[in-house]
Amino acid sequence: MKLSKSVAKKMIAFAIIMLLFVGTIAAVTYYIAYNLYKPTMLTAPTNVSLLDNNILTWDEVQGADNYTIHISSGNDDITLNIFDNMYTINELNKVVYDLSSQIEPDKNYVIAVRANSEESNIENSGYSENYTFTQTE
Repeated sequence: MKLSKSVAKKMIAFAIIMLLFVGTIAAVTYYIAYNLYKPTMLTAPTNVSLLDNNILTWDEVQGADNYTIHISSGNDDITLNIFDNMYTINELNKVVYDLSSQIEPDKNYVIAVRANSEESNIENSGYSENYTFTQTE
């Protein structure tokens, strides 16, 4: 059976429209899925400070499951992944961690803290601003 030119043109136009429609649906589906499930990033901890008794404190990060503390002193670098032995003071939204076993007297230190998530769709934060101090005791 031979098709007339006008019927053939209509069929080609229909096929093109269907391809555009399917492509548009695929693009919209991808966009929605990407935006629904794209990883979000935790915010970096703020207000990092050290109390007189070697207790490191910082503001709690909403959604963080644990924290990483990076300590530098001269040529020495220590990275601590803190899953326990940290405490949150809920009334103040502060996290506290005892650094007594990690720091020595008469040394200069630079500390930064990162918030971590165990959820696959939430990325760890960047590190906080550096907190610098000299341990004198």
